[in-house]
Amino acid sequence: GAFTASVNSPVCPHDTIFFQASASSGAVSYEWIGLSNAFYSQLQNPVTIADSSMAGTYTVIAHSVNGCISLQPQSVTVVVLPEPQVYIGPDTMVCMVPVYFLTASGNYPSYIWHDNTPGPQYPAQQTGLYSVMVTDSNGCHGYDSAYIEVIRCGPQAMNIFTPNSDGERKTEWCD
Repeated sequence: GAFTASVNSPVCPHDTIFFQASASSGAVSYEWIGLSNAFYSQLQNPVTIADSSMAGTYTVIAHSVNGCISLQPQSVTVVVLPEPQVYIGPDTMVCMVPVYFLTASGNYPSYIWHDNTPGPQYPAQQTGLYSVMVTDSNGCHGYDSAYIEVIRCGPQAMNIFTPNSDGERKTEWCD
């Protein structure tokens, strides 16, 4: 009978790899063996999580009732795509004014920030953890985050208390 094997490849890092073996008749057990790593499974359709070590060739053997290898072993190849690299800078302290914009590195089709704001730049207007997810043209995701402390500093801190922002405190009378 026919014996086939397949895998969903290429895959992104952290995606699920689905190995599938199918025999029209005669097979009662299966063995999957990773030729370039230590992967081994006796499941007919094993599932695992993709990382760079999972790239390579896998052979599946079908065994019949009497334990013989009943059918020609099949091979599949797993390609694990690279994870997109993105960097938004180190944890840092910034002034409230002017507004500090985090800029995510790279040139990706999609940038989504922690609050679902799109685009490669994001204004850090309050203290907290900022994070971005990028998606590359293969649909793979990369992530980065930074803790930004936003403080009042310099003459801006004084301008908060001055009516005309000249840095001098004085009373202005209105008609």
